[in-house]
Amino acid sequence: MPEESAKPLRPMLPVRHMPNLFSIDISSISLKDVQQQMEFPFFSLSKNRDLEIRRYEDRHGNTLETYPHGMGLPTIYDKDFLIYTISQVMERLNRGEQVSRRLILYASDMLEFANRTKGGKDYKALDDALLRLSGCRIKTNIRTGDIYHTKIFGLIESGDLIRKYGFNGRLQHVEVTLSEWLWNALEGRQVLTLHPHYFRLRQPLERRIYEIGRKHCGKQSEWKISLDLLHQKCGSRSRLWEFRRSMRKLVTHGDLLDYTVTFDAERDMATFRRMEGSLVDRIPAPNSSSEIELPESVTTEARRQHGPAIDLAAAERDWRRWMDRKGVRPSNPAALFLSFLATWIDRQPDQAADGNGDLDWIGEMALAWWGTLDDAEQENWRGRVGERIDLDDDEGWFRSEASMARDAFDRRWRRQHCPPEKSELPPQLLARAAAAAGPAEDPAAIEAGWREWIVDQPSWMQDMLMHSVMTYARQLAGDGQQGGN
Repeated sequence: MPEESAKPLRPMLPVRHMPNLFSIDISSISLKDVQQQMEFPFFSLSKNRDLEIRRYEDRHGNTLETYPHGMGLPTIYDKDFLIYTISQVMERLNRGEQVSRRLILYASDMLEFANRTKGGKDYKALDDALLRLSGCRIKTNIRTGDIYHTKIFGLIESGDLIRKYGFNGRLQHVEVTLSEWLWNALEGRQVLTLHPHYFRLRQPLERRIYEIGRKHCGKQSEWKISLDLLHQKCGSRSRLWEFRRSMRKLVTHGDLLDYTVTFDAERDMATFRRMEGSLVDRIPAPNSSSEIELPESVTTEARRQHGPAIDLAAAERDWRRWMDRKGVRPSNPAALFLSFLATWIDRQPDQAADGNGDLDWIGEMALAWWGTLDDAEQENWRGRVGERIDLDDDEGWFRSEASMARDAFDRRWRRQHCPPEKSELPPQLLARAAAAAGPAEDPAAIEAGWREWIVDQPSWMQDMLMHSVMTYARQLAGDGQQGGN
């Protein structure tokens, strides 16, 4: 089947959380997965409960049997949280830190890393995923590390769920103990880096096909596989003719990130081809930033995320200056630049002031809110937002109390995944809005009026929680300013 020059790709999931350059715990971590889990069908592609016992054997005698938990087999979406755990372990190992099979992780960070929203159903999905990952029993002779024997285990040995407000409260922390089988693979560095937009792939089959392509095609120009064998490797429970139809749709409309796939109907073969300039490409550490080359895919991705008007030349210049000052020599410069870019945009002068030339009013409110917290609450937030890289130049690239306050304020008040009329509003914002509206207004009246007013506003205004409140207040004041903030 000839390859099409411009196929209409199925849109990927939106980026739900903007990366932060200084976040060690989330945005600076590359996605990692264990090679054995990419090669063999450990996970169900069905979103429904799958209670079928499965058995797979390859031509080398490697066998895999999966025995489901009462809630079913782990799904390809349950794997998101396992990828987060694996990525955390490998990041710490690569930094030379001590790490064990037992990890303590923030539930909200796991959801953010996996590009999930943070509603009640998402925390419940994490809860269910941990049950399936620990409850499903696996019997295999697939080797990890230097160990080769038949073993029966769960992908995680145990999980401890710590909740707020008792058992029915929102999940806060997760304590995960990995299985020895999985730990052997991590200690043996038997992992591969996934594309940073893996979690944006919508369809289970897209994710599974990408994993297989990443494992077997890798950095080769192309790799071929019979459709029957690909069907087995995917772990798909559909009949072969149904799988063949799904593959035709994927060839036409699917997105495999680093790879393209074509289907030869006469030979019943699928061919994977690797695209050049992948965001997972690794380069030797250079001596200076001038030796670092960014692939063309970075420009495309940057403009897709931030719009065509962004000044990439200025951003790249500042990025290289920053790396030279700090001696940073990234193994994945594309991923680091995209993280830097999100923070760089946030710190440009034209975005540090509002429409009336005021200073960073949200930053001022963040500091005012931070001052209302006691020492224990502030320390808790410092742990939540994570440790940051210390920078000491004169351009604001440092971790001050103000930047810590703003980050915590952003998590507490701005990142609310619910309709704006149901969102919580910080008292500092309501007080500021009441002052802008005039002496006759009070914060309670501003809040009540805004909640009625915002329902009829366009979607772009509803997405700007803080700004919409100030816009409403200025309309009350009769100054005629729209948007502004």
